[in-house]
Amino acid sequence: MRKGKGSMNSNPEKRDPEIEALSKLDEAAVDTAELPEFAHWSKGVRGRFYRPRKQSVTIRLDADVVA
Repeated sequence: MRKGKGSMNSNPEKRDPEIEALSKLDEAAVDTAELPEFAHWSKGVRGRFYRPRKQSVTIRLDADVVA
């Protein structure tokens, strides 16, 4: 599967400089006064924007271990 430009998982070393600067800020330095408070999450969708990378793994076990 081909990742599009700007994909979150495309290359962790090449992050957006603005995102990098924001991630280094202390929480107290971020002004959230203009943001409305949001308390209703019933229409929220888990995993919509972030999906961790999965890797297939195969193991071989003795029959007595499985039993």
